[in-house]
Formats: sequence, C-alpha cells, structure tokens
Amino acid sequence: MVEPFAGTDQWARVGEPLREPVVVRLLDAGGSPVAGASVTFVPAEGHGAVDPWAARSDSAGLAATRWTLGDSVGKQVLTATVREGVSTEVQATAVAGLPDLVASLSPHGVATWAGGSFGYVATFRNRGDTTATATRARTFVSTDNVITTSDEAVGTSSPVPALEPGESASRTDSFTVSSTASLGTVFYVGECVDPVEWEADTGNNCSPVAIEVTVTGRPDLSVESVWPDSVSVAPGGNFEYAVAIRNRGAGTAAPTQSRTFLSPDSVITTSDEEVGEASDVPALGPGESASRVATFTATALASPGTVLWVGECVDAVEWESDTGNNCSPAIKVKVTGRPDLVVSVSPDSAAVPPGGSFEYTVKVRNGGHAAAPTTTVGAFLSADSVVTTSDDPVGQVARVPALGPGDEVQGTASMTVSLSASPGAVLWVGECVTAVEGESDTRNNCSSAIGVRILATGGHRATRPAVEQRPGESGSGASSPVIFAVVGPAGRIAFRTVAPSSQPRATSVCPGRSWPATGASPPLCRSSGEFVLLGSRRPR
Repeated sequence: MVEPFAGTDQWARVGEPLREPVVVRLLDAGGSPVAGASVTFVPAEGHGAVDPWAARSDSAGLAATRWTLGDSVGKQVLTATVREGVSTEVQATAVAGLPDLVASLSPHGVATWAGGSFGYVATFRNRGDTTATATRARTFVSTDNVITTSDEAVGTSSPVPALEPGESASRTDSFTVSSTASLGTVFYVGECVDPVEWEADTGNNCSPVAIEVTVTGRPDLSVESVWPDSVSVAPGGNFEYAVAIRNRGAGTAAPTQSRTFLSPDSVITTSDEEVGEASDVPALGPGESASRVATFTATALASPGTVLWVGECVDAVEWESDTGNNCSPAIKVKVTGRPDLVVSVSPDSAAVPPGGSFEYTVKVRNGGHAAAPTTTVGAFLSADSVVTTSDDPVGQVARVPALGPGDEVQGTASMTVSLSASPGAVLWVGECVTAVEGESDTRNNCSSAIGVRILATGGHRATRPAVEQRPGESGSGASSPVIFAVVGPAGRIAFRTVAPSSQPRATSVCPGRSWPATGASPPLCRSSGEFVLLGSRRPR
C-alpha cells in the first residue's frame, strides 16, 4: 500500500511551488516499509507539474517529489502510483495571493531595575499580496537575541486585526521585570504573531530584533547639603548658599530640576512655598554629584527678628528608590534689620560779623535696627538751604564710632568768618555722614543747613592764619575770600578758603603752614580728624 506521509494540504500562489515536498510512504501487508519500489507522481489535468515525476522508495519506504501548482485557483490534486490499483492522492490549494505577517519592536535596548517596567511598541505588517485575517500576538522571553515560539511565553496574547496587503498595526505595551532579577542580568524580549491561513512565510512571524533588557539598580537623588546652615540678613537683603545633590542609588538618574522653598519651620517639603525659578540638574550616574551656588533675597517687608527657613528640593526621577530624601535640611535665616544714620545740626541759623565765629552741635544717630560700623562725618558749604555731598566740603573729616541701634553721638564745631567778609552775605553750612553698607535710607545722611548771615558791624575776632588773602586780592567786597576754621574739641583748627558767591567753591589750606606774600598759590591739602564722643544715649 501507499499513503501520504508529509506535505499534504499545503497552499501556494497559482503557478508557484509548494513550500514543502510531497512525501508518500510504501508499506507491505504487515505494515513494514517497502524499499526500492518505483513511485510515479502525476498531477491532474491543469494542476501543474512535479519534479521528479518518478522516484524509488528509500529504506523507510519514503518517496518524495516537488509540486508546482497549476494556474487555476482552488483545490489541486496529485496522484502517487506504485502499480495499477495501488495509489494515493495528495491535495493542495492554489490561491491568487498569500498573506505574510512580520513583527518588529522598538526600542531595541532598555535598562531598568528589578521589579521595574518599561514600555515598547510592537508593529505587525502584512508583506503579502492578499488579506491576512485577524490573529493574535504573544510575548516571549529568551536568553539570546533570537526569539522563537519555543522561548518562554509571558503574559496574555494580544489581538492583531485583519491587515490588507502592505497595511500595518501597532500597539503600545509594557513589560515588568521580575522583582527577583539579579543586578546586571541581561535577557531578551520579543513578540511572535500567530500564522494566518495560507500565509506565505511563517519563518518571519517573530520579531527579528529582540529588546535587550539590562537589569540595573535604581537611582536615589538626595540633597546632601546646603551651606551655610544659618545666616543673618536685612529686609530686602540677600545671601548666597551652596547646594550639593548626589545620586546615592545604583542606577543612573535622568536629568531633573531643583527648586527653592520657603518654610515656616525647619522641615523643608515640596508643600512649602516655592520661590524663584527652578534650576537644571544634569543626569547623574551612581555616586555622582552636582552642585550649584544660589542666591536668596529676603522680602523687604520682613520684620527685624523674623526667622525664615529656606531649603532645596530636587524633583524625583523615574524609578527613584527613595523620594523621602529629595529635600535638604533648612537654612535658618534671621532677619536682623538695617542701620540708618541720621545727621542733625543746631542751631539752624547764626549771625556773625566779619572776623566773628559761631559754634554749632553735630549729632549722628543710628535710627535703624542693626549696628552701624565706624564711618566719617564732614561739613559742606552749599549754595542753598539743601545740603548734599555734591556741595563743597569744608573743615575736617571727623570719625564717627560704631553705633548700635538707637545710639547717638555728638560733637561741637566752630567757624570763623574773615574780616574781609562782605556784610549782608548769607552762607549755608551743614554736615553729611558717609553711608555705611546695608543702610536702609541714605536720604537722611545730610543735615539741614545752618543759615549764616554776615553782619555789618561788630563781632569777635577769631584766630586767623598768617596770610588771610592771596596777593592782589582786595580786603573787602564781594570778591574777597572768606576764611572758615572748623575747631574740634581738642583745639585743632583746619582752615578752608571759599569765595562768597552764589556758587561758592572751596579750596583747602593746610593748618599751621604759610606761603610767601608774593608768588605761588597756597598749598592744598585735606586733613582728617577724630569725631569726639561727647555723649551717648540709647532710647528707652
């Protein structure tokens, strides 16, 4: 007897060979293989051709041929005959076209931690020339990069819709790594689509390029430190601080951002008030750190004595193992207040004849909420009743000691008018203190002006320098120089020469020095002096 053994019920496009050979088997009456028997293969009329048309059975009783289908669509028949009355038929189907499904995945490589997940896109395309019916796709895990249906299937199958020739369908899916996977393990993930009827090639139904999966550790970003841990600042003032962020985990941390927060207490969290703009943090490998220097500005409305708490929090990255350490310790910010030096003089007016002198009191007070360091105060001659530091300086520059909040010092100075001063002239004199760092208001650093009126007659004659005027200058009238002397409590005198005009300009003459009666101009100098503390009081 002869019977079909392999290659039955195949299909192919009309006029094309079947994928597999047609094989028949010869058996004797006892069911044992018959070797060396001749078998002829004859297709039905119009059902194609075979090669070879005759073959002898081998030791297993098998004889084979290759069948190329005819040009008619539908069932086709091939008869295998041993001798008259001993034959068998094999059928195949000829189709006008064949579907051919192929699978592909992206990305081709990922790194994630044990228990972590990653997403991927699976795409299925019909490369054939006829419709592929709906089917299903399955996920497989392999120890190598060749995915087959003999690998380990995981999860459930997913539907693949019917696809016309050249048409594709994609789906987005995810894969979760086993929580017991060891650090450094590498494995491969792929997909295989189930074959459809009449498929031309099922050898490409699995994705040819698998996703290589490397099991890594998880990142763990920590704001390790902020420095300094405490500062003092005035309202509206600012300070710089350093921030260090480190990846304490075993996996790479993706780029992220760090933010500044203002807290009512010493515990910084992302629920506190965010201030300023976020700063970029680069990707950090395991153990790597990044640092930056930031600036914080206290609100100008903050009351002295207020305590603020400032810190940084880094935005969590994907798969981070611990987000409880993403915020820094707090910087304690104490609002201390700012100094404010105020100058006053008294009296506010004086009437002095030529050669006469007058005394006035200078007071410097710290009206602010913070200590003021040592500075200086000096006299200015103004063209009007408003004294500023752009006016002409006269007299000695005096030292003002450091003043605590509310402290006040005062000194006494005198000025002497030259005998050649023009009666009726009015001069304006005041004092300005040099502003100190961080001062809250410098608009009150100059006093109001003392109006000095030159009387027509009388007056005390003051000590005068050896030479009162330059050669060629008259001894009276509007063009005559006016000599001022500023006298400190220690008796030191510094002379200043000014012209009594609407825009007076001052020149300084070194005390204790003289110049010839004819010839050169007087030498110029600027003297320094001590501001003597006559009294100090702190408001109660």
